[in-house]
Amino acid sequence: MLKDENTRLRVLAEHDWLTGLYNRRAAEAHVDEALLKNGGGMLLVLDIDHFKQVNDRYGHLIGDALLCEAARTLRDIFFPRDIIGRVGGDEFIIYILGGCSQEAVDGRAAQLAERLRKAGRRYGMQWNLSFTLGLAEKQAGDDYISLFDRADQMLLARKKPAAPAVQTVRMPEENAASAQTWRSSGVSCGKKTRPKARSVRITRPSNRSTVLWSAASSAAGRAHILS
Repeated sequence: MLKDENTRLRVLAEHDWLTGLYNRRAAEAHVDEALLKNGGGMLLVLDIDHFKQVNDRYGHLIGDALLCEAARTLRDIFFPRDIIGRVGGDEFIIYILGGCSQEAVDGRAAQLAERLRKAGRRYGMQWNLSFTLGLAEKQAGDDYISLFDRADQMLLARKKPAAPAVQTVRMPEENAASAQTWRSSGVSCGKKTRPKARSVRITRPSNRSTVLWSAASSAAGRAHILS
């Protein structure tokens, strides 16, 4: 009887009250323990985009239901041995024991995106939920904090809007006939020099583009191209 009560209290202390996943403290402790074991590992950090707007427009009950749907999906698509936690309002972590290929991560992200899209439609949402994913592979000497920081920095970089490159282009000088016409009509060009070349600023995407995964709520997900 006492053992059962202690087990119940430990479960309550380790798990998020809403989703039933590990809470932040427990997730950190279990990942730290897993990092001490031999073999590879990968940490995923997942953040639902614009979640505050969901709560503001549709209410916190709908927001909570969507968080629970995300948690159920994560439990369904990852292995029982993997460590899954809710570490913030709309932020989740998944530690994959043994690591995972990029192709497998993309496939699971697409499954989550589809489930969130369907859940949003059920609750009358007028836009598709999306989420951004950062990841980091286990390295020698890692603890939870260092591993989480690398994955989180990737997530933040993927959320940051791309700044377009600005290029200055020199326009061709006016030809001699045009300059002569200006002089004969009384327009002064200085000391018998042709008009200065004009400069215009042309905004275009940079040649350096990296395709970064940001799963959208569609069957195939989507990729954001960030410059």
